[in-house]
Amino acid sequence: MRQVKTQYTRHSRRSKSGRYFRTFLMFACLALTIFIVKAMVAKAVRPYWINHNEKKESADIQKQIAQAKAENLAFKQEIIHLGTPEGKEEEARKLGWVKQGEVAVVVPDSGPSPFASEPLPQETFWDHLGRRMAGVFVKGR
Repeated sequence: MRQVKTQYTRHSRRSKSGRYFRTFLMFACLALTIFIVKAMVAKAVRPYWINHNEKKESADIQKQIAQAKAENLAFKQEIIHLGTPEGKEEEARKLGWVKQGEVAVVVPDSGPSPFASEPLPQETFWDHLGRRMAGVFVKGR
């Protein structure tokens, strides 16, 4: 007698669901691993990022301090200059004061003449549209 070799296979539905479940587990583990690695890297990099930001802020503050010192020096020099007779005279003349016996001469600004005609402003899109719409409704009466 001859023996017939038979192959036993699993039920196809069960094997597909098993494969899907294993694939799902594999992707879930991969996602969890990525999440954990990302959290660990973020936690490790955070001190360096904070240090970088603090150095940047420190440099900005140092620039502001240097600017303030330069302004203070300029103000101190101006105060010293205004304490001298020449400085007092310059400031008084800027304010319109004249010495006794001098004649004050007022020179008008060299700006545009008040009698010159000003160009008309250009019509905007909305002005043009409103004028056109008004013309349409007036013609319709």
